[in-house]
Amino acid sequence: MSKGKRWSEKEECLLFQHWNEYNWDQLCGMFGRTKLAIDQKARKMGLEPKSERFWTREEEEYLEDNWGSISFKSMSKKLNRSVNAIKLKGQALGLTRALWSIDDISLHQLSLAIKVDYHTVMNWIEKYDFPVKQKLVSEKARYKVVSLEAFWKWAKHHVHLIQFTKVERHILGKEPEWVVEQRKSEQKMTVKKQSSSSWSKDDIDKLIAMVNKYRYTYTDISKELKRSEAAIKRKLYDLKIKARPVRNSNVKWTPEQELELVVLFQKGMSFDYIGMQLGNKGEIAVRSKLERMGYITVAHVNKGA
Repeated sequence: MSKGKRWSEKEECLLFQHWNEYNWDQLCGMFGRTKLAIDQKARKMGLEPKSERFWTREEEEYLEDNWGSISFKSMSKKLNRSVNAIKLKGQALGLTRALWSIDDISLHQLSLAIKVDYHTVMNWIEKYDFPVKQKLVSEKARYKVVSLEAFWKWAKHHVHLIQFTKVERHILGKEPEWVVEQRKSEQKMTVKKQSSSSWSKDDIDKLIAMVNKYRYTYTDISKELKRSEAAIKRKLYDLKIKARPVRNSNVKWTPEQELELVVLFQKGMSFDYIGMQLGNKGEIAVRSKLERMGYITVAHVNKGA
C-alpha cells in the first residue's frame, strides 16, 4: 500500500482486534504500512500507545482467574492496562466465549443467549424502550450493545417477552434472584398439553358431536377433551368442519380480571393456566385480550407464547 492511502473500515477493525496481540513487524506485514502510519492511525482510534511491555504469566493467570467475575474496569485498574488491552488479551487467551464477561454485550450475542430472534430484539427498542446504545469501534464503525446491568433491570419489567426456561443458566453471568424464581415459576405453572398427534377416533367423534350441538364453548370442549383451545381450533380446521363452538356469553372483563391477567402474564404463566385462574376465561380469550391490551403481538401469539 502506498503511503497516505485511506484506511478501510475492515483495516480499522483488524487493527483494533490485533493491536495488543501483534508486534510491530506483524502489524507492518499485515497492513503493508510503515510503523509510523500504523501508530498514527492507532492514536486516532484511541488505542493505548504500543510499547514493548509484554504480558507476564502472572498477569495472564490473573485474567484467567477473574474473567467473568470482575469488570473490565477493575481489571484495567489492577493491571494498569487499558480496557481495550484487557479485552484483546482475553480474546487471545480464548476467554471471550464467556458472554457475561463483557460489560457491553452486542444485541446479536444477547439474542443468541436468550434465544429470541434478533429482529424481535430490535423491535423492543421502539416498542418497549429497550436500553440499547451505540458503541464506537473506530472512527466509522459502530454497533448496538446493551450493558448487562441495564438489561436485567429492563427484563424484570418485561418478563412476558422472554421464556427464561429456554435461557441457559448463567449464560449472562450471575443472575438476579428474581430470574431464578421466574424460571421456577415457568417450569411449575406451564400446563402440560397432550400431543396433537394422539387424537383417537373417540376423541374426534366427541369433538364433532359437541361442536354440532352448538351449545359448547371452546373452554367447555377443552376441559372435556383435556386439550388446549388452540389444538381444538386446529383440529376442526384440519377436519374441514364448518361448525364452530359457541361464544362464551360471559365475555366482559372486569377491571380486577384485567389486573390479574397482566400480573399472571408478566410472571410467565401459560394462557391455559391464566384462563383457569380467572375462572371463566379460555385460552383464546386470554390471548385476544392480551393482544388488544398491547402486551403481545400477533407474531408473539403465533410463536405459541
